[in-house]
Amino acid sequence: MLNEKEKFALVCKYLKKRHCLKTLAVLEKPKLSFEIIKPPKRKEVSATAAKKVKKEKVPEEFKKIARKAGIDPKLVSFFYERREFFNWSLFKPMVHCTEKNCNYKTEHADSCLNDHMVNSHAFEDVACQKDNCKFVAYSKKTLAFHLSRFHNFRTRKSSERSTQKSCRYPNCGTTLADSVALRFHYKVHENELEKCYLCGYRAISLSFKEHFALHFDQRHLKCSYCDQKFVSVSHKNKHEKVSHIKCFKCEICAEEFSSVFKFYKHRSACAKKE
Repeated sequence: MLNEKEKFALVCKYLKKRHCLKTLAVLEKPKLSFEIIKPPKRKEVSATAAKKVKKEKVPEEFKKIARKAGIDPKLVSFFYERREFFNWSLFKPMVHCTEKNCNYKTEHADSCLNDHMVNSHAFEDVACQKDNCKFVAYSKKTLAFHLSRFHNFRTRKSSERSTQKSCRYPNCGTTLADSVALRFHYKVHENELEKCYLCGYRAISLSFKEHFALHFDQRHLKCSYCDQKFVSVSHKNKHEKVSHIKCFKCEICAEEFSSVFKFYKHRSACAKKE
């Protein structure tokens, strides 16, 4: 078995014989006097740690202005983040209805949209009749959504069902990724929801940032393809994907689809026609 030096000498002899002088010159160049070390692997940051962003502390002076304007104390941080969009010397913004295709708006006041929501959008308290669920919806439409998304766990994907945390309530069958998600799940079971002081909308606190952005028409994210504006990145991305980005193209008839489900359904029907 040849060692490294013998192998090198054999290669040099072969190159000389073949008159590969340039290759030989490169090979005989002195080796580097240092070792090239690979950079260390980046530390993986968990999704929960990545979401933790330092929030700017709301000064006491602004809290006094917010109290004077009649703003709910829970929403002070929301208004402070968007303080440049309001006239704080005369705080009388118009409050918009959050329901789709409704252009109603009124002056800011406590419960200013309650009557409109009851008369125009059939807002009423509707209790869930399922076992171990104290949830009270603010409309029949909301109750139907609650029943389909919260109680119809059998339709969820297998990947969602393979997670570790299970709901403590019997006959629920929900499994979630972590204890934080499960805590919010229990809040729905026990009807421990936050209530909007303007319209009677109820939800867990995570949903309120976008809800109040709709109330005060804080749509600052413009679509990349049209003039439509949105309150959140998720709403903007969803609009662009559905309305502008056609991801799936049928190879038979060249029709384009934004949904993979619609694409496969169409393709199977299109193949039968041939």
